[in-house]
Amino acid sequence: MHVPRLLIAVALIGSTLAIATPIAKADLTLGATNRGWIRDSDFVANGSGPLMNYIVGTTAGFDFRDWFVFDLTAVLTPIASAELLLHNPGIFSDDGFEIYQLTSTTSTPATLIAAGGGAGVFGSLGTGTVFSTITIFDPDDDGVTLSLALNAAGLAFLNANLGGLVAFSGRLTTLDASPDELVFGGTAGAASSTDLHLTPIPSDDLDGDGVPDDEDNCPNSDLGGTLVIDGCDTEVPNQLLSDGCSMADLGNKCADGTGNLGAVVGCVAQLTNDWKQTDLITGQQKGRIQSCAAQADIWMPCQTDADCNDGLFCNGVEICLEGDCVVGDPCPGQGCDEVDDVCVE
Repeated sequence: MHVPRLLIAVALIGSTLAIATPIAKADLTLGATNRGWIRDSDFVANGSGPLMNYIVGTTAGFDFRDWFVFDLTAVLTPIASAELLLHNPGIFSDDGFEIYQLTSTTSTPATLIAAGGGAGVFGSLGTGTVFSTITIFDPDDDGVTLSLALNAAGLAFLNANLGGLVAFSGRLTTLDASPDELVFGGTAGAASSTDLHLTPIPSDDLDGDGVPDDEDNCPNSDLGGTLVIDGCDTEVPNQLLSDGCSMADLGNKCADGTGNLGAVVGCVAQLTNDWKQTDLITGQQKGRIQSCAAQADIWMPCQTDADCNDGLFCNGVEICLEGDCVVGDPCPGQGCDEVDDVCVE
């Protein structure tokens, strides 16, 4: 008898089951792909790119509003929290503070990236749905990176646009008659970072089996279908157990990390015995699983008698003979019932 190496799969009727290994959902920080400003009066834009100046406020007789575009193409996991991190190398305020308002904009990312300017684009900046506000102090917030936590509307906006480009815009809401009130002065260049930090919604059930990951002994379970051993369909339903492992998971664990093929099949025999005792499977189902394991045509030469111990009652005490396992006879002159592990007349 060839001692089989266990290969347990999941068979589905009319379909193929592909189990992917889940990737841990880690925080992600994205730099702005494009940023810039547009000013009033002549509605000129300063251009577009990842290193452009993004000043807001009034200076030199103009009112400046800024915008930022981020690429979420690779972000497909729903976002739990987000913050926009804007470096502020310079603030000037006669009042000692200014309030910056971050909003949506009706101008599309493509329009902003094109940097065409115009009154309509200017009017759309900092006037949409409010995503965050922050009070910026002069001089305490000179040379620091400001963190703008997005509110529920901001998170809903991000989650509605996963996989695409998103644009934010901003303005100062505290402007008065002073000729110079500004924030984010001198922001051209790489020294002034504009980053979007994203925290995905934590997944507490990666395989979707209803068992939380912190209680799941098999967080990436094989689910559904029937047990198949080396192409032999046992027709036994692949059940999910209370610890989050399926029958296929436990069967595959028998095959992992061991070179003793007899022990592998013996492990399967022990599993099926346990399942039968707890009424998860019937005696007939136990017999089909063990029969498929015994019939598998994948094997390795045995080295010792212990390599041949497959745990099957009707194979008796096996021995290793010239690299092959030879079965014993537990019921001389009688029949053998593998379902109930008994000899029969």
